[in-house]
Amino acid sequence: MIDLHTAASNILKVYTSKFVIMSKASYLMMVVFVGSLAAIVYIQQERLDLHSVWSVLLQRGTQIQSEKSCQEELGDDKNSGENNNGCKSRFVKVSHKESSNNAKEMKSNYDNIGNAFSKQDGSAARTKEQQMKKKNENEVFEEKKADNDNNSNWGHMKQLGEHGSIIMEGEIEELDFVPSGKDFYEHFLRKRKPLIMRGAIKNWPAVKHWANESYLQEKYGDLIFDVIFTKKYEGKFPVVKTMNLREFLQIYKSKQVYLDCPFPHSDMIQDIFVPYCLQCEEIMETIASTDLLFSSGNTSSSCHMDGYENLLSIIAGTKEVLVADPKYVEYFYLRNHTTGIVESPIDPEAVDLKKFPKLAEVPFHKVGLNG
Repeated sequence: MIDLHTAASNILKVYTSKFVIMSKASYLMMVVFVGSLAAIVYIQQERLDLHSVWSVLLQRGTQIQSEKSCQEELGDDKNSGENNNGCKSRFVKVSHKESSNNAKEMKSNYDNIGNAFSKQDGSAARTKEQQMKKKNENEVFEEKKADNDNNSNWGHMKQLGEHGSIIMEGEIEELDFVPSGKDFYEHFLRKRKPLIMRGAIKNWPAVKHWANESYLQEKYGDLIFDVIFTKKYEGKFPVVKTMNLREFLQIYKSKQVYLDCPFPHSDMIQDIFVPYCLQCEEIMETIASTDLLFSSGNTSSSCHMDGYENLLSIIAGTKEVLVADPKYVEYFYLRNHTTGIVESPIDPEAVDLKKFPKLAEVPFHKVGLNG
């Protein structure tokens, strides 16, 4: 690495003795030469303070020019001892003062150059780091773009949730208690904001007894339900049969059946309670239906939008839910909008992105619920 301080100092030392006898044209040429060298070094380093460099060179040139003037006076008055001594004395005094001041100024300027070098060096390092980071980001972007170009249907015919949409987890607010009716209404129901309440139904009799099939058969075995003879979306109206709960319990582990039906008018409804936050008269009057969903697992529903708010409670087992903001309803290609359930023609088991490309733009919230 070229040291500008040493280079400039050595050049000035070599040419100092010659400056005394040089003409003004030669002096200017030398300054231009040294200045050009300084400019070259500055360009090579790309981070030196050029203003400080010129200050050092010009101050040194001023000192040399004073020495030259004094030497000319000595030559003109070489026969006059008094003038010689006077000139010499003035030269020594001025030279000492200027040398001292110049030494301080040069040191200050050297320090400024060093500081500028250090600051510019740090700035250059940060700039280089930012450029490398930007380059890496651009490379990643180009790689992803190339991958998308090479495989424009990434996620095509995969399950919902694996089809390429953004899947967010932990974004929906959770509480380990049931809020008051006022808080629930103001912060969630009125804003149509989803909420997870962990342990909200732990005191239900259903949680305590319904995992026992003998209890269900003995107490509610004669109740009639509609049972769907499929556990997956098939894009067509499924076969639905009516049977009592006892019959369903005898086949649901061995056949592809799914009980999804409103509760019949019976004592069974007494095993569940409306959560405390919904027990105000204004909300109780708006509850339109209470449904029972029952299967042996590995069940999926269609992509759909409910025309009303829902409270989903897990009595036993687990359920994974993918929830999307209603503002994306058009991205589900719904054929009509009503106050009831509106189903999408999209198969959640194999999302056809060629037919329904906009679904990939819908961000989903993924929620796991446990009984």
